[in-house]
Amino acid sequence: MNAITLLERDHRTVEKIFDQLENLEGDGSSRKKKDLCEQLVRELSVHTAIEEMIFYPEVKRSIPEAKELVLESLEEHNVVKWELDSIQSLKVGDARLDAKIKVLKDAVLRHIEEEENVLFPMVREQIEASKLSDMGKRLGQIKSIAPTRPHPRAPSQPPANVVIGMGASVVDRTMDAVRTVVRGHDGERAAKKGHRTTKKRAPTHAKRARARGGRAAHAH
Repeated sequence: MNAITLLERDHRTVEKIFDQLENLEGDGSSRKKKDLCEQLVRELSVHTAIEEMIFYPEVKRSIPEAKELVLESLEEHNVVKWELDSIQSLKVGDARLDAKIKVLKDAVLRHIEEEENVLFPMVREQIEASKLSDMGKRLGQIKSIAPTRPHPRAPSQPPANVVIGMGASVVDRTMDAVRTVVRGHDGERAAKKGHRTTKKRAPTHAKRARARGGRAAHAH
């Protein structure tokens, strides 16, 4: 998979999450909203990181006239990361969350449109297919170890962003693992609690039935 195909696939994933957030309704929507917000933070954090580590530096080296576009993209990334940082710190019921998601969506969709309509065509035209394919492989490799949380205060250009990003990734992915374990334990506790409640209720119903039967027999 070449670099542009990989990045465009990321764009479609993010657009789908925004659509799902917009169409949430009914029971259980709070839990689903929390999950979708976490997915959004992860997808955009990884995507911005791999572009800043691999894609943008290569585009700047290979296409001198694209330098200004890359710098603008980096600034747009900075806006996105600050919004993600705010979103991940808010509770699902916070009145500001929907507004922040809307602002983030507008910024991200505008960024996607500019990349796909201006920068990507320039890259396809001026960077040979073999180089794009090699870049795609490197993007795929770094994607599996990139930071999964926004770090808006961190550098956005090499070499500092690569060094700091790899350290941040270790922390992010460790915290992801901890959250998964905690959620698993919470789910187990909830299931056990429900099971104990069911077991307690059953004898109560049986006792009531026996009591009614005893009263009926005594009446006769």
